Amino acid sequence: MTDTRNRFDHDRSTYERPNFPYRCGREAAFGRPCPRGPTAGGACQGVADCQPFRTRKVVTDAESGEEREILRWECRRPSWAGGPCAEGPRPDGSCSCVQPPCAPIPSLRRKRGRWAVLAMAAVVAFAIALVGLGGTAGIPSSVDPGGLSGKHMQFTGQQGCVSCHVGHSATLTNWASALFERKSISDACVSCHSFGAAEMAAARDGEAKSEATEASAAPSPLVFAAHNTTFPERQDAPTAACVGCHTEHRGEEASITPVVDGQCQTCHTQRFESFSTSHPAFGSNFPHERPRTIKFSHVKHFNQHFTDARYSDKAPAEGCVSCHSDQADGRLLPGSFEAGCAACHQEAITGQGFAVFGLPELNDPELTAESAKACGFAEPQLEPARGLIEALKETMPAMDQLNDAMASDDKEAMTAAMETLMAAKERLAETETELNEAIDMSYAVSVEYLTPTTGYLLDVPTDDLDGYSDASATLLGEMTTDGVAPLAAAIEERGGDPAKLLAGLSPDMVAKVACAWAANAEYYPVGDQTSGWIAREYSVAYVPTGHADPVVKDWVAFALAARASDQETAEEFYTSMLDESEGPGRCIKCHVTPDADAPADTPMVWRIPRSDIRPFTQFDHEPHLNVLDQGKGCATCHRALKTGETLADDAKRPGAHPNEYKPIEAAVCAECHHKGGVTETCGLCHNYHTNPTIRPQTAAMRTAEADASAAATK
Repeated sequence: MTDTRNRFDHDRSTYERPNFPYRCGREAAFGRPCPRGPTAGGACQGVADCQPFRTRKVVTDAESGEEREILRWECRRPSWAGGPCAEGPRPDGSCSCVQPPCAPIPSLRRKRGRWAVLAMAAVVAFAIALVGLGGTAGIPSSVDPGGLSGKHMQFTGQQGCVSCHVGHSATLTNWASALFERKSISDACVSCHSFGAAEMAAARDGEAKSEATEASAAPSPLVFAAHNTTFPERQDAPTAACVGCHTEHRGEEASITPVVDGQCQTCHTQRFESFSTSHPAFGSNFPHERPRTIKFSHVKHFNQHFTDARYSDKAPAEGCVSCHSDQADGRLLPGSFEAGCAACHQEAITGQGFAVFGLPELNDPELTAESAKACGFAEPQLEPARGLIEALKETMPAMDQLNDAMASDDKEAMTAAMETLMAAKERLAETETELNEAIDMSYAVSVEYLTPTTGYLLDVPTDDLDGYSDASATLLGEMTTDGVAPLAAAIEERGGDPAKLLAGLSPDMVAKVACAWAANAEYYPVGDQTSGWIAREYSVAYVPTGHADPVVKDWVAFALAARASDQETAEEFYTSMLDESEGPGRCIKCHVTPDADAPADTPMVWRIPRSDIRPFTQFDHEPHLNVLDQGKGCATCHRALKTGETLADDAKRPGAHPNEYKPIEAAVCAECHHKGGVTETCGLCHNYHTNPTIRPQTAAMRTAEADASAAATK
């Protein structure tokens, strides 16, 4: 073996045997190998220091001249081992420097060879065991990796492995090709699983398509990768795969849904030890990131209204949960108006209506003449009065004739004059009867101005008799014959939807009202009208049938849209319509309207939005309320601002209506969720998928899947 001093100097080494299976035992134990080293079979050759060499030397005797051969044994111990020994070899040629034999040890080469053989034998044995024993007694194998979870098992029974594993079939060719083709099993997952409303909407739209179109439709390749589609700025983020978090083939009873925190930390660039110690801070105004849609003051209700003896019996008996009873996406939202607000506010809603059209003072006495035929009432007083005047005019010549006849004592002339006067008398009697039966137009039954709503629809001033009289008279005349149609046309001209704004308004009632007004008379309805469309005396009005009345909501939207109009009458219309003291404007006392500078088509948000602006987080109030006092426990997390306390600008709720409560910080949650306390795992609060569900399966889809499976097995 090579000594340490010359291990790299092969020309000085006694022997260099890298292919020998054994090493000298003395070299391994003392770092001083014997010169000869072990044999290839592992026997020690180092019992003696050297192997004496027998030399033959022929010498000639100087006296006799006779030659003789001298045989001698010489010590051949190398110089690095001390050189030839003083004793020299023994007479029999054996080395005089002997020592006990060593125990040669296997070389690294021999050890590697043994391990290689053992490893190869283990692999072969394992492969034989997997193929031979796999699939029995629950033992996994290369052809049977284990049982599926119960939910997947019942859907893959007919097709087997190809339900998920594309390219793995019974033929050797497909098995071989599967070694070189990379297939994502996630594509198979999303053939059944769906995440998000957009995917479901696309699937529902597919129901109306042809079967061929449905069969060829494929889900988006990233529909399952929720984080990849939500954080597009993370170009370095790898495309998520279902098997990165969910592991199958663990048996029928196994659940593949749970995910451990370590899996989340694998991809997240901002890693932290635990929620309670190093979780990133919540948003500065969490959870008040969205503007309010309902104007409600908790402070005013609890400190003013519910302390009033008149309303104290209506105070929420169970605290917050008396009103906040509707849980949506983990948020505990206020329940229905009927359950929480109607006890105090119902009467204010149904007790007031608003006039859409009213009979104004008009300066055209000829109005009723145009509608007499349509309404079926008698001629107005003006025509009989004219007949009376004509009859009186006819008597004047007869009176003069009678005076002349009496002066001349002409009996015949007197008789003729009397006959003329008698005819005039009969004519006067007839016109008097007609006059008594006709309509009294001597005064205007209404002295009101035009309503702001009608003024906006007709685009005329509401307080100028001469300015609005002609247009109003025309509208009134058209209503006597066409009912609600003229009003609908005026609304449509202003961009409104008459089908919604006039929903439920009877054309027959409108015509009757118009006829009464055309006759310069009040309208008296038949029966008791309490809600909906009501016609009384001088107006056609709408009284809400209850909270969230659709007609009232449409009129509010119509008034909001009028804010963008450049008509002079628009401001008076939407100001009166949105007045919080009466009519539809009473809705605005609680419901927030879009900003004045918002686009005209900005919709009114009547309800608290149920859509979650944090789709990847979840919170369930129920277990928290079960632990805390359901009446007052909400204040543990939702801490009210004290009187005079203000928030930084970035901590305020957006919109015109400020916070009443402080933002919630992570430290508030960590008071309970910490090591040794309530669990603080990632999955407790964070979702990966949004709205997970099962895609609708149609006959065409199932046929396409069956065809694909059949093709894969060929």
